[in-house]
Amino acid sequence: MRFRLLLLPVLGLLTLRVAAQREGSIGGTIYAHDGVPVVGAHVSAAAMRGDKILTVLATKTNEHGRFLFSHLKLGEYHISAEKREAGYLSTAPDIFTCQPPLTIVLREESPIAETSVRFMPKGATISGWVKDTKTAEAISAHLSLAPISECGWSTTGTAGYYRFELLVPSDTPITFGACSEGYKPWTPLALSLRPGSKFEIDVLLERGEKNEQTLCSAGTY
Repeated sequence: MRFRLLLLPVLGLLTLRVAAQREGSIGGTIYAHDGVPVVGAHVSAAAMRGDKILTVLATKTNEHGRFLFSHLKLGEYHISAEKREAGYLSTAPDIFTCQPPLTIVLREESPIAETSVRFMPKGATISGWVKDTKTAEAISAHLSLAPISECGWSTTGTAGYYRFELLVPSDTPITFGACSEGYKPWTPLALSLRPGSKFEIDVLLERGEKNEQTLCSAGTY
């Protein structure tokens, strides 16, 4: 009798621990815009606590376009995918989509979730150099992309030898701008490029007087 009385509380603790450690999984398929499964797509699952990202898990799709995140803690996850090397931009919310993230919540009553993600048509590429108009020498600059829908804007810098290559959404009206301290403002271009197309341009900037120089710290150019 003594042995049984001591064993019951221990079994109760084990049961509580098993319940507390229950795990979940999220699986699904990544599709191209035409409905064909995408092999080797990069898939991310961001574990959330409110608006805070706790951790980001990553995997790739298999030969059937399938992915699986297993042994997950119960809670909220934001799922996104991309395959930039094939021209597919990330499905995560950005200045071009203005859409909420794909959210999966794993609960005690539903710890296993199945979903799917469909890519937009392949993106287009903008590439070229930023140069001094008179010397034709490459110069560093700030580059700006913004959807004409005014959802937001994004800035980046030229890298390497000041050559830039940007993957942008296709069939989407955008503005592309450039700015460099010590140079006159450059009039942004309005573009709408077809899927998979490549747009090459050399941005030529003219040095300005002190009262004509542009500050490039933030914003669209």
